[in-house]
Amino acid sequence: MKAFNRAFPLRDLYRGQSLVTVILYALTSLLLTVQLFILFMVIDLLYSGGNLTLTTMEEVVRIQGMTADEDFATAIFEEAGIIHTVWWSRDHFWNGLISYLYVHFPVLQSNQAIFYLIILAVFIGFIQSLCYSQARRLTTSTTLNITARLRQSLHYQALKLRPGNLTDSEDINILNLFLKDIEQVRIGLYSWIERMARDPIRIFFLVTFIFSINPRTAFQCMIPIGACWYLVQKELVRYRRARNLELDHSRLELKFLSESFLKTRIVRGFNMESIEHQNFRSHLQRYRNNIMAVSSTERISRWINRALITVCSAIVLYLLGSKILTNPSELSLASGITFVISVICLHLPMESLWKLKEDQKDAAMAADRIYRYIDRMPEVTQALNAKFMQPVSKSVRFHSVDYKDPITGNILLNKFDVKIEAGKVTSVISMNPLESRAFAYMLPRFIEPQNGKILFDGEDTLTGTLESIRAETIFVGGKSPYFTGTVTENIACGNNKFALPEITEAAKRTHAHSFILKLPQGYETVLGEHGELLDESQSFRLGLARAILRNPAILLIEEPRTKLDHDAKSLIDDAYNRISPNRTIIFFPTRLSTLRRADQIIFIRNGTLEACEPYDKLVKTSPVYRHWEYSRYNQFR
Repeated sequence: MKAFNRAFPLRDLYRGQSLVTVILYALTSLLLTVQLFILFMVIDLLYSGGNLTLTTMEEVVRIQGMTADEDFATAIFEEAGIIHTVWWSRDHFWNGLISYLYVHFPVLQSNQAIFYLIILAVFIGFIQSLCYSQARRLTTSTTLNITARLRQSLHYQALKLRPGNLTDSEDINILNLFLKDIEQVRIGLYSWIERMARDPIRIFFLVTFIFSINPRTAFQCMIPIGACWYLVQKELVRYRRARNLELDHSRLELKFLSESFLKTRIVRGFNMESIEHQNFRSHLQRYRNNIMAVSSTERISRWINRALITVCSAIVLYLLGSKILTNPSELSLASGITFVISVICLHLPMESLWKLKEDQKDAAMAADRIYRYIDRMPEVTQALNAKFMQPVSKSVRFHSVDYKDPITGNILLNKFDVKIEAGKVTSVISMNPLESRAFAYMLPRFIEPQNGKILFDGEDTLTGTLESIRAETIFVGGKSPYFTGTVTENIACGNNKFALPEITEAAKRTHAHSFILKLPQGYETVLGEHGELLDESQSFRLGLARAILRNPAILLIEEPRTKLDHDAKSLIDDAYNRISPNRTIIFFPTRLSTLRRADQIIFIRNGTLEACEPYDKLVKTSPVYRHWEYSRYNQFR
């Protein structure tokens, strides 16, 4: 529950919007108590008929505002409204208020009071509903604010961690955290805030009202009621555990039964029919016994709870009934009925608080998963005195670079050392695709070497600002994504410094312009889930346009892995020719034609440099490369 409390500490319940929520829930509880008191007066009026007989002057004068002379013998009140309630409550702390209301509001002095009491109860119920509705609205607002902050933190953390994910294996995990777990936390927070703001105060008001009716009787009755409630709750917990255990056993037996359908060939082939039938009947019988055990456990638990409730009800009714019959001036029939109704109302908030911790388990686990992700330290950080790095003009070098996959621990680069001349076209290939991807991700500093250095023109990239490095080292993925927005917004990526002519020129250089014009609104066409969808070739060329618009010194291009048609290949090859001059291009190719166009090929094997040579030389000198090329590009047709 630590992560859950971190999302919303208990102290925050008494601040800002949450404090207003607590006040509104307290008001609803107070109004509920007032409604119960009105119910008590209505029942008492129905029972007494508004009639009261007083036999002594002392009894009369105890009713506030009434007087009597010395010759007074007997006072008889008929159809006098709530006079009986006023007289019965003469020793209660709220008698002063009710006497004042009786004396100063004539509508309460006749039996027409029942109509006004009912109207008042309905009006209070309406006010109570308004308060409850407003409290729920504020609770919703509070939980939405909290989960909005969580989503912002999750998004901020994903921007730091996600680029270094070599396999994209965490994509589903991040989406589950964002869509499912945070929603689970929101629901749990809503339930927690509502219960903690509402139920303790409601219990306080109800218990106070119950004891105000008759403290001694309330104390006597609450002991068996509390014991019964506690024992019933414990029995329900025991029943759920026993039921879940039996259901687990039954599911296991059912699994054994289902597996028998997959063994028919072996059973028939080895003449095992009789043994298999016997085993099947045995598991089927055990499954039946487990289900019957669940039913038996449920039946026993139900009878235990019924017995506890029956015994408790009998004790409480006996205590109340004996008091009402023997001393109605101490406990009237109306007060007894109101007592029972108040106890019933008390059950719901008590059960709600009792189950709070158990009901919050899913939300607590979801919060724990969210904060474990948010608390992860990013692999890439920027030095305090980082400097602006100039675009690469001479060379890029990997110097004794080591890197292990943080998830699997596999070595991807081991003392890796290679130099790439600026302005050249290089292709990087590897036996393990993750090795070449680690190579690619290190250049824009999506990941960092665990040992060794990446040098741009002899300067360690760790000393440069992330902004300057990534502005001049752009990665275009084979599945280059586009987001929901116009084509212009997708190419400019929200940067207003790029004018439409520049965007159009970049699209023309990468042959994206032609398909963009065919879209319904051209460059203003909305792309994404609720707009136009692009195929992989179009998406790739759009990604190239996005990169070329920024004119980077180093362009990393990971080609699409899906098979492209001839026209798409031709357009992409021509785009390569247009963007390559005076630029360092590093391909991570999926096509042999792209491999051959490189000035040199870097071949990585087992994390080390296997070769770094032009294609014509490499294919002659490296049998390992020839095997790699043959297995990749000369498949059976």
